[in-house]
Amino acid sequence: MKSKKKLGEICFPDWIRDFLSESDNLITKNFLVDIEEYIKFTRLIPHEYGWKVTSEKAFTEQLMCKLSTSKPSPNIVNELFWQDVAHNLIAWATLVNWRGEELIRGNIVNLEKGNILAAAISARSLIELTSSLIINQMQIGSVVRQVVEPLKDGKVMVQAPEVEKILNQVIFGTRLKTEGGIEQKNALTFVQKISKHKGFEAVISHYEVLCEVAHPNILGNAKFWADVKMIYDDKSELWLLHKNMVNQTTKRILIPTVWATGWAASNLKYGYDKLMDDAKSIFRIFPVENQN
Repeated sequence: MKSKKKLGEICFPDWIRDFLSESDNLITKNFLVDIEEYIKFTRLIPHEYGWKVTSEKAFTEQLMCKLSTSKPSPNIVNELFWQDVAHNLIAWATLVNWRGEELIRGNIVNLEKGNILAAAISARSLIELTSSLIINQMQIGSVVRQVVEPLKDGKVMVQAPEVEKILNQVIFGTRLKTEGGIEQKNALTFVQKISKHKGFEAVISHYEVLCEVAHPNILGNAKFWADVKMIYDDKSELWLLHKNMVNQTTKRILIPTVWATGWAASNLKYGYDKLMDDAKSIFRIFPVENQN
């Protein structure tokens, strides 16, 4: 039985290692370090999370139960609502990073095998996943910071339908019209939004190239083109196609693939930490027993 590879034993082909070492882009240059740091980080995320889900019916029953034993106050409602938000934040943070880890580990395997197209298409998904995480966390985090003091004060009911809507979309949302569920926003919306933030301007240009690779267009085809083998007397050319070709198109595809995978590795961790901070802010006001 083969033993599992240890951290740091990523076996890329020489041409990919040369590409990483010669790059003047910081994210690309630090790719291996960022990936290893992310894999270390994912080992701290539990492999199982007991997610407490509260339906509208359950919320009403819990509220009635509390009102039957306690003096009515705004914080009875606040506690139930915001504890549910915090549980959902942790569940979402966990789900996103489980997905991200699977995509990133898959990308490493594909790059090791030279499967650039598969890695590129996964990198596109990583940009969408990470952009959604960061943009939505920024909105949720802003609301949580605003409600902390009113919740501590406890004099008024503090609801946040926008937070509830975001969490429902990111966890239960779908683009499939036949599902009849909660409609999720187009992933491109998040990519465009994050590209307007300082430091993230390059996201959209890398994403567009990866979309082109994912589509049945020239970029994915040209990856298999080699040199002109010969020119016939009638000026026609014989083009050599090779399944494992490494050419300029291969390298052009590799640029956004590596960048997106490394960028996602750094920002998935960032988003997770921020969501956990938001949940902790809520639990400090409304602590619960036996939370994961």
